[in-house]
Amino acid sequence: MDLREIIGSLFFVGIEGTALTTQEIKFLTNECIGGVILFSRNLKEKNQVNDLINSIKSLATPQPLVAIDHEGGLIERWSQELTPFPGNMALGAVDDEKLAYQQGKAMGQELHFWQIDINFAPVLDVLTCHQNPVIGVRSFSDDPFKVAKLGTSLAKGLYEEGVLPVFKHFPGHGGTISDSHLELPIISKDLHHLYNIHLYPFKEAIKDHALAIMTSHVLYTSLDQKYPATLSKSILTNLLRKELGFRGLVFTDCLEMKALDSFGDFNWRSLKTLYSGADILLISHSQAKAKSSLEHLRKELKERLEFRSVIETSLRRLDEVKSVLNKNIERKIINSTKHKEIADTIRGNSLTLYYNDGIIPLRDAVPLIKIYEDITEKDLKHTLDVHKTVIIASCDAFKTECQIKIINQVKALDNRIIHLVAGNPVDLRLLPESKATILTYSKQEGSLSGAIDLIYGKRVSKGKIPLKII
Repeated sequence: MDLREIIGSLFFVGIEGTALTTQEIKFLTNECIGGVILFSRNLKEKNQVNDLINSIKSLATPQPLVAIDHEGGLIERWSQELTPFPGNMALGAVDDEKLAYQQGKAMGQELHFWQIDINFAPVLDVLTCHQNPVIGVRSFSDDPFKVAKLGTSLAKGLYEEGVLPVFKHFPGHGGTISDSHLELPIISKDLHHLYNIHLYPFKEAIKDHALAIMTSHVLYTSLDQKYPATLSKSILTNLLRKELGFRGLVFTDCLEMKALDSFGDFNWRSLKTLYSGADILLISHSQAKAKSSLEHLRKELKERLEFRSVIETSLRRLDEVKSVLNKNIERKIINSTKHKEIADTIRGNSLTLYYNDGIIPLRDAVPLIKIYEDITEKDLKHTLDVHKTVIIASCDAFKTECQIKIINQVKALDNRIIHLVAGNPVDLRLLPESKATILTYSKQEGSLSGAIDLIYGKRVSKGKIPLKII
């Protein structure tokens, strides 16, 4: 391998549109880029996606790997073709390892069919901060044992279908009150809390032979007072590698996120994370930043023998993962009916009747008001004037001013309210006056229609809230 290929293979980058541009083809080929991560902006209809991925795979030898964030629920990049699952917290409410495994198998079959090699999932973040703005229902639970059990089961299904699962976000993003896309989250919990709560699912995944882990851009002051995990040798080498015994690949979260902005320039951060113990750099948007970083790292490689050892170790890990990821698995024709049945089972079994003072089941039809969608004050007032009983559906209202405003308007009236919580269960605290509260953990139509069936007595509640909310 020459210098260009050595460094380029450790970069995963995003592309702009639904087809490779001439500039992108030149960049990916000349720089020997190791992988491409796909987003919703890249994925539209079947023929287009097939052509796009074939064009990526035909660029070079070895072929670039193709990656995606396909968690289910909130994070789905191509719901037009990939089965929409209701998300991790819905699985947490069901608490069934077999269903988690079946979901992983279904996801894996679909991703493998489309020649997608890597899934940046499952999320192993333990949601100890229920009002976490970026994790929320992406987490299975605030119970580390449940997170570990369901996460490793889902990952097993992915792996068996030829897709590499990447556990994230090490050493845990579930305890933050801020979003690392926007700012640097800081966790000041003691080591006992970190080891027994946030690290537990990752320790179990490593015991279960995890092949890949993604870092978080979170500062854990009890582990490293200066650098967030992505830039911390104390966390990525001393803790993850040496203490926990992880031998697989470490992917960074996207290096363009604002949490890292105060830590040197972009090139310095790219270098620092590799020295700290990361193997693969994710740059989701800017080709210019990726190219600048590539040149900076090649210069370092020429000048410092120490860095050559770092890079060679990362390349060896990458080759080891590629060698055990079974590429001989047949690309099965997708049984979308079976996969939809799995999703529907999870969706139905997750429905949680959290509280009911006897109003459910309803006998007469009442309106459903989705306050997370556009609704005028005039329409809202008219509905509340005409109907004494209404269903109010919120979704992450706790962090949305317009929804909170509507809830406060509703609370000032004497309507009988059924609160349908279609996102983070923490919303249930906003309407304690409701006559009943139902949790769906998702605003997908299938989840909402299931909740409506429950309200009218056409189905029973089987789910249990996977958070300790008082």
